[in-house]
Amino acid sequence: MSANSKQLGGKHSPSLSYKSADEATVNSVDSTTRHTQLTSSFETDLSAPRRIRREDPSQELVRKYQKDSKYSAYVQVVERCLQSFDYVSEWADVTAFLTKLERSFKTYSRFAVVPHKETVAKRLAQCLNPALPTGVHQKALGIYEQIFKQIGQEQLIADLSLYAYGLFPFMRNASLSTKSQLLEIFSRVFVPLGTSLRPCMKSFTAGVLPGLEEASAEMSGRVMDLLDRLQETVDSAFFFQTLFLVMVTNAEQRESALKYLAQRLPVFTQKEDVEQICGDQGSLMVRALAATLTDSKTLVLRAALDVVMTRIPLRTCVFETRDVVLLVKCAAEVVLKKDMSLNRRFYTWVLGPGESDAEQSAHFAQYVQAPLTEALLGSFAATSSLDQQHTVLRVLIGLIDKPAIAQPILDAIFVPLLQQLMAERDACADGMLPVKLASVSRMFVEMLDPIFTWSSVINQLTQAAVAADDPGARIARALRLLLFFVQTFELDDDATLQVHVPMALLTVLATLDRMAAKTVDATLCCCLTRTAIELLTRVPTAVFADVSEQADVSEPDIGGLFETARAFYGMHDAASEDRADAAAVERSAAEVVRGVGLLHATIGLSKRIAARLAEHVVGDRAGATAVVCVEDICHILRTATAYAGDFADSVLAATMHEDSEHPWVEAFVRVVTQPSAFAAADAALSTLLEFVERGLLPRQVIVGDLSLLVARLWAALSAEHVSNHFRAVQLLCMLRRQADAPTVERGLAGFLAGPEFVDQLPRYAVFWRNLRLIEHHRPDADMLAFSRLLLLVLDNTHNDGGLSIEQQSAARAWIVGGVGEWESVLETLLALQLVSIRTQRTKSSVVLATGHSSTLQEHAAGFDCGRLSYYLGAMQQYLELAGTTVIRSMVSTVPVSEPMLRATEGVAEPGSSWMQVVALAALEFALTGASAKSSALAAVEATRARAAELVAFVVSRPGVAWPAAVVAGMQARTVDALLHCVLHGRAAMQLPLLDLLSALISTQVHTRGGQTLADTPGVATAAGIASDVRVFSRLVLAAFTMQLDVVALSRWAQFLHAAVPFVQQLVGAEHDVLRWLVLPCLHMLRLVLAQCACCFARPARVSAAARHQRTSSQLLLRELVPLFAIPTSAADKRPAHVTVDVLTALLDAFDVLLALSLRNADSMPVGRETQRPDSRASDSSSQSAVSLGAIPIVRFMSSIFGQDPADANDNDSSSGNKPTGDDSVKGEHESVTDVNLLEFDLVVMLAAVQAVWEAFDFGRPQQSLADAPESRLLREFGVDATRSEAASDMHVRQAVHTRIAVLVEHAAASRPAEVTLAMAALWIRDNPQWCTHLETPSRSLGRGGSRQRRRSSASSVPASRASGLSDGAASQAAAPADSQWNWRAPNLLERVPGRAPVAILTTLLNDLHLRSTLGGSAQGRELIDDAELARFVELYARHRLTARASAVLVPHVLVMLRECAPQQLGFALPFVLRMFTELCSRAMGADTAARTPELGSLYAQLADACVAATARVPDAASVDRVLACVADMVVPQLPQLVPDYERQVAVATQLMQHAIGPALRAHMTGGYSGPAHATTQTHHFASVLQCLAALAQQAALTKVWRREVWDYFCDAKFFSEHTMSPELAAHWRLLVRQLLTTDKDRFADLLSRIAASAPALFANRVYEAQMRALALRRLSFAIWAGSTNQYLSQLPHVQERLVDILKNAPLPIVQCEVFLCLRVLLCRISNHHMSNFWPMLLTELIRLCLLQLNREGPEDREQANLFLAACKFLDLLFVLGTEDFLIHQWIFITDTIDALYGSRSASHALLDQLSARLLSMPSSARRKHAQLKDKSYPSILLADSDGPSLKFPWVTEVDPELGLALNATELQTLSGRPLKRPIISIRSVVSIKDVDAFVHNASAQAFEAAFTMAEPDTEFIEALLVSDLMYLDFTTNANNQSLSMAPAGFISDFEL
Repeated sequence: MSANSKQLGGKHSPSLSYKSADEATVNSVDSTTRHTQLTSSFETDLSAPRRIRREDPSQELVRKYQKDSKYSAYVQVVERCLQSFDYVSEWADVTAFLTKLERSFKTYSRFAVVPHKETVAKRLAQCLNPALPTGVHQKALGIYEQIFKQIGQEQLIADLSLYAYGLFPFMRNASLSTKSQLLEIFSRVFVPLGTSLRPCMKSFTAGVLPGLEEASAEMSGRVMDLLDRLQETVDSAFFFQTLFLVMVTNAEQRESALKYLAQRLPVFTQKEDVEQICGDQGSLMVRALAATLTDSKTLVLRAALDVVMTRIPLRTCVFETRDVVLLVKCAAEVVLKKDMSLNRRFYTWVLGPGESDAEQSAHFAQYVQAPLTEALLGSFAATSSLDQQHTVLRVLIGLIDKPAIAQPILDAIFVPLLQQLMAERDACADGMLPVKLASVSRMFVEMLDPIFTWSSVINQLTQAAVAADDPGARIARALRLLLFFVQTFELDDDATLQVHVPMALLTVLATLDRMAAKTVDATLCCCLTRTAIELLTRVPTAVFADVSEQADVSEPDIGGLFETARAFYGMHDAASEDRADAAAVERSAAEVVRGVGLLHATIGLSKRIAARLAEHVVGDRAGATAVVCVEDICHILRTATAYAGDFADSVLAATMHEDSEHPWVEAFVRVVTQPSAFAAADAALSTLLEFVERGLLPRQVIVGDLSLLVARLWAALSAEHVSNHFRAVQLLCMLRRQADAPTVERGLAGFLAGPEFVDQLPRYAVFWRNLRLIEHHRPDADMLAFSRLLLLVLDNTHNDGGLSIEQQSAARAWIVGGVGEWESVLETLLALQLVSIRTQRTKSSVVLATGHSSTLQEHAAGFDCGRLSYYLGAMQQYLELAGTTVIRSMVSTVPVSEPMLRATEGVAEPGSSWMQVVALAALEFALTGASAKSSALAAVEATRARAAELVAFVVSRPGVAWPAAVVAGMQARTVDALLHCVLHGRAAMQLPLLDLLSALISTQVHTRGGQTLADTPGVATAAGIASDVRVFSRLVLAAFTMQLDVVALSRWAQFLHAAVPFVQQLVGAEHDVLRWLVLPCLHMLRLVLAQCACCFARPARVSAAARHQRTSSQLLLRELVPLFAIPTSAADKRPAHVTVDVLTALLDAFDVLLALSLRNADSMPVGRETQRPDSRASDSSSQSAVSLGAIPIVRFMSSIFGQDPADANDNDSSSGNKPTGDDSVKGEHESVTDVNLLEFDLVVMLAAVQAVWEAFDFGRPQQSLADAPESRLLREFGVDATRSEAASDMHVRQAVHTRIAVLVEHAAASRPAEVTLAMAALWIRDNPQWCTHLETPSRSLGRGGSRQRRRSSASSVPASRASGLSDGAASQAAAPADSQWNWRAPNLLERVPGRAPVAILTTLLNDLHLRSTLGGSAQGRELIDDAELARFVELYARHRLTARASAVLVPHVLVMLRECAPQQLGFALPFVLRMFTELCSRAMGADTAARTPELGSLYAQLADACVAATARVPDAASVDRVLACVADMVVPQLPQLVPDYERQVAVATQLMQHAIGPALRAHMTGGYSGPAHATTQTHHFASVLQCLAALAQQAALTKVWRREVWDYFCDAKFFSEHTMSPELAAHWRLLVRQLLTTDKDRFADLLSRIAASAPALFANRVYEAQMRALALRRLSFAIWAGSTNQYLSQLPHVQERLVDILKNAPLPIVQCEVFLCLRVLLCRISNHHMSNFWPMLLTELIRLCLLQLNREGPEDREQANLFLAACKFLDLLFVLGTEDFLIHQWIFITDTIDALYGSRSASHALLDQLSARLLSMPSSARRKHAQLKDKSYPSILLADSDGPSLKFPWVTEVDPELGLALNATELQTLSGRPLKRPIISIRSVVSIKDVDAFVHNASAQAFEAAFTMAEPDTEFIEALLVSDLMYLDFTTNANNQSLSMAPAGFISDFEL
């Protein structure tokens, strides 16, 4: 090394003094800036005069020799010898050729020139082909020596590029003898050239390095000596820089280069050593070693690690930080190889030379830990590639085996790594880590010690808790990390479950206790409690149950648990002077993580926290988050207490005596008794009651404040707190059981016994209903519970003088309104009679005076007769008030509850009805007397009388007959009174009046025997309601719209249901009650239900009271009040709130009217041409009129009430603000005011019901609050900041949904088909995107529906139609995903029994069948038109049917197809085809037996009919949809659905004849050349190709389509703009590949078309060139369509054709196609198979470059485009960087470090020389990257047409808290390798100045790509090939018949 060291310390490269100022920062700027600097630096250097190309010395000699006749003979001899090479056929001929050539040179050796040197160099390079024998090689090398000796050194320097491309790559394929000869040439001829070798130094070095692979020491020594001489010749720094570039770009030479470096590199101990080797390019050496460390060969990796280990000690720090980080990262990745030899070398390098573990750890910590941490964490945090992140985790897993390395790295990287994983999880749309990343991260965490992982995570929390600055934010981040760690990794080892999870639970609770002692942050406390609950659920039960060894464990210090947790995980307070002993810490921790200690600690902490948090929820200032905190801590306290009760009674015993005075008890009592949120009071009271039940608290804790508790819970039953009702009743029941039952009942009775009875009765109604729900699920329910309250209500119904009429009316109204709960009332009253009073009876037989015997029954003992009489009276009073509905129900209903059956045992036989039970029970008391001597005789007799009266009432209900005139008069007065009560809100008075009216109507009908008034003379003038049905209609409408009283509404619904048939019977046929009464009421109820739906939709941040008030205001703002001419003062008396009871009553009324309408649907006005309103949008309060069917409500009401002049005058006078017109509503019905135009639209009616259903669908996403940080944090911990107190939401929702389901069931029972169609119409309304891909079929494929209108609503018109897009454009829109369909309407219908999906589809298919066969006469089109129905059937079958259900439905479809020919389906044909295909495929997937011959036959007929229909349809969009269906569904399923092969061929043939064949022939004949239909034609042809591609997937059907496709492929118009596009390329690629794969002779046909035809007498050379160019383009496309190496066997024939074309020098258009074909071969043929091409290609490329360099005169456009084709080929070669070409690329570009520096001599690279000439032109003539605007280019080219040729990986924003030292640009190196792209994207030019961007930047960007270790961007390259393959830029000049390039336009045919 001594002599070598002298050379290393000597001179530097002179070129370094010309370094550009910008180059110093080339590695620290981003990719775009780097690209600009490199380009500008290189252009500046090229503009210098030194870049002018030198004169060739041989030219002067040739001019001198031309005067010598011997020289002419010399030239002729060489020419004849070269011509003989064309006839070479075997290697012996090659030897003869070389012998003659050598003799020629020796004979004329005095001439220092070589004639035809380009051809001579090419032939000599071909003679060095590895396939030829060694003798030929030696002969060729001898000629090289002769030539070099003859021409001299100066001429050799000028012609170096000609002779080098044959010699440089020969070393790796040469034999040992020829290698020696070659080395001799290199040593004697090339090395003396000195600095002239700089341009080719990289290639020369790469050509010499293979000699080091020889095992011979002599040969290796000679190669080493040669490399040493090169180092001395060209400067050592430049030599090594070049060698490093070889290592980066030439993977095959890395092993040899490493052998040389291992012997010549010094040990880098100081920066001067690096400068001696690399100059100032130390980063280049690092990148060379980094690239080598990523090699796939193990031997290369070993050699690289040896060099790194022995030459680059890390302790010296001679490289920049970013270089060390890169080198360490690449070296660390060798652990993924799992090779011990590699790992040993890596560990030796990073651990240093120390022998002991301490020395190695110290070395690693000082020199390696920081860069390795930076490398791993930086590459993980900055990259957006999952593969790179996966690699980092795998490296960490591999390093775990070496604790000296792993532990320091994990200490620094584990927590940041978890944070990055959490960020990745947050960035994913599904909120989960990607599967690959999640699996490897779990593996990584599972391999770590649990004590390390948990301490790392818990320490983040404890450090944040004691932090002085911003502890809240730090605690929140630590909690997120802890929650992510627990939920993501799911660790289940014993240490985790039994130690760390309990300790983490105590740490979280201790942190909360510590924080709550200072201040309460509700959001942070909520996060802590939720985390504690998550941890508590993960603590195994066995941990709490392990109390065997802890019997004597003392209660832990609750206040010191936080410090215990810190000490356990090794985190001590830095300010503390005492250091905890490890054993003491472990002992303290062991006492609190299991059994009694854990229970003590958890319960103690929970109580302390509960006491502190409870103080913050008392009063109105508490927020929802604070309430959640209290709920959570109560849950933790109750759970821990339950565990203690199950496993450790000692814990409960220790706390039992002190809890009664514990602060948490007092705090909870204040929460319950004082104003606070109900949820907090619920949690507190539940906790107290549970403690009382377990005996942990005395009852006095609750009994002392029992009255306050009862009052608080009773107040929660108000209408403003609907969501609290159920839970409040539950708590009252719990209070009754746990506290004092009599006191609780007395407290509740006090509310009903006072004067506030009317106001308190609604609360009791809520209490009663929820109490029944609770007792329904309890078999041991107490029937006497809270019976006192029921009796109080019944008492208020008496007509006593002390009760007001309001109290009586309210009590009676409650009983009447609750008739649906009569069983519960009867159970209570019977229990009072039979259970609460115990009577004893004796029976004796006596003989009466008549002579027969009888049984005497007497009371044996006394009892409270007054109470019994009272109970019997209450029973009779209830039955009197309940009405006949209860009586009828009692007759048909049997008691089923177990307590009731036990109570009635012995009174009635099992199976007796309620009527029998009540009668028999009363009869027992009526028949049982008292002894004559009894002192209670009078009381018993009174009781018997009461019982007899009850029995008589139950047994008989007599009727009354009345005169007709009197009844009619009473009716009229009753109607007037009722109307007055309704309008003034007198709900209590309506009930008796309604009973009277109902009785009058019934009596009148029964009295007259069913005769109408017209049939009864003399009574028509006093007919009452029959005199004018409009008055009765007004009454009913007002009753249903102007009040929200549940009792009144319920009673009105019952009345209307019973009265309408009688009223219709009274008025007869002259008045249609359905039109004048039922239909208006139905529409008004629809509007009111819509308003109720808006009320209960519950948007965010709207309280219940505000929602109710808003709804009440909306009911007024809809101007219902002015419509009915109600004074404002009367309207103000409306109820304040809309409750669920009101909604239920409205639904009852709506159910009655809807069922009545459907039963009489034949007489209802339906089917008019109207547009349907959207009932869900009816909550708008700004409109003055609302659409009601076809006409506005204002006009409708005027038509109802305006017929009576008196009524009209009254209305005008009583409402001054009544609208006089409907100016806001314009339409075709504006002038219509006749009520006869009012329609019954079932879709509109069901839409209102669906709106109510959706309002109570609480699972739907609700409107969220502003996305504040607190809200986001709470949502992450499972807390919804906008949630309402929804304890009983489930019960409310179930009740409303059940009622709506019953309503729909009633409707479906009346008209199943119509209801099903209406639901389908609702689905169409809810999914306006249904027609995104579909135009109305009635305009194309068949008969349309009866309605030819379009919906005008914006919500039902797709965006594609509204924006004016064509049908074809609309059909190309993306189909909505399955989750985007709204299925609420079908869901509602499926709730109905018997309406399963199969039944629904059966109904719809029947209707579809009728429409297809009957045409316009079919029914149902007024609900949904044909296109909508067909589309719904298709999508419903696709998304809602299971495989089993599909199998059930298939036979039904088969029956329909069997009965109806497919041609008769008309418009439904494509829909049925799609649906049937899906059904059959699913059915056969579930049951293979479903495939039958009949199914295949019918399916084939259906497909044939659908395809045949396309030929008769002029609409291309409709045909495209059918073809898309055939391609996507029919053809792929054809083998499964049609097993008969002949039928498959018939279907495919039908498709070819009717759809595909005509389209292909039309394009070949020019049928679609019109520009007006260009877009439609493109879309249609895409559909045709889609079908062809689907057929190509079926190998058995190839014979059907291959002839047509081959004819079209060979046609001249195959490359027309309508046939070819980037989108269609994939289809054509599949077709051509399948065609040439199945028929291999076709490729030979393609080759034969390229051969030149024989010369003809009148041949046109231009036309022949066009045909050959087209044939070459077709060949290129065929090769591109194939797979890699598919046509390898045909490569010699392809080469022969291409060589023949270049040899004959055709027109430039053909040569352009040759270069395009070569580009395709580079991408489809492996590179080592292309070695035979290089001599010919290099010679041609050199010729074209020299042609442009030496060109004189004006430019030739054809030659410019030919040069463009050559440049694009070179551009692709530079990007691909193949091993065979890299050794030659110095001929065209500067591939050494000189690419960035100015050179002292002119560059020998041809493109560099050309750049000097281009730069000498005016700057305005040059341009940078072309801007691509043509849509024919692929999108990736349009997006990046003016971007840099290197695409660097995207670096994500790195969290500053990670502390990374590298900037974003430096992190790009760690994130992955960039992608290199070709520079040229344009397809044609006018001048070579248009390619100056490539010429100027090629060298610099090639060096930048090598320096950054870039990889080819295959996607971009493929897109560029598609861009050039799809279009022929040929035009014909009509004047001179010459060929030119058209840069913009394209035509497809060629004319002479």
